[in-house]
Amino acid sequence: MDNQTQSIMLRGIHTPTLDNKGRFALPSRLRPELADYCDSELVVTVDVDEPCLLIYPKPDWEIVQAKLMSLPSLNPQVRRLQRLLMGQAADLKLDSAGRVLLPSALRDHARLSHQLTLMGLGNKFELWDAATWQQTQDAYRDEMGQLDSSEVLQDLSL
Repeated sequence: MDNQTQSIMLRGIHTPTLDNKGRFALPSRLRPELADYCDSELVVTVDVDEPCLLIYPKPDWEIVQAKLMSLPSLNPQVRRLQRLLMGQAADLKLDSAGRVLLPSALRDHARLSHQLTLMGLGNKFELWDAATWQQTQDAYRDEMGQLDSSEVLQDLSL
């Protein structure tokens, strides 16, 4: 697969576990595709709005990083965003068992415990502590139930 023109589509929910060393295994069905697309190289960083981590295949992260670097660096909000996303980003490589080791500072940011939720969201994964994701998901459902017929939802077709 030519990773300069192709992309990978990440989707679905997986429930890996975090071991005592701070590693978790990516789903086995995704490993060959990740090996072809990005040589099993990933980049992990914090989510600036939620207590979770964002995990990108390296080629997709490089696109995000280029966009961040193209923003006006004299803008204090841009610098803060760059510091949060790029400054805390870490390179990951799948080991022979399909696991990645998460830096402890990033595990702390997401308050990860043993049970995890890994969601594919197109060009990236979100990694959540399973209990935190369940609470967040319940809150989202409650919010959705309280929405009126806004323009955005009226135009949505599933």
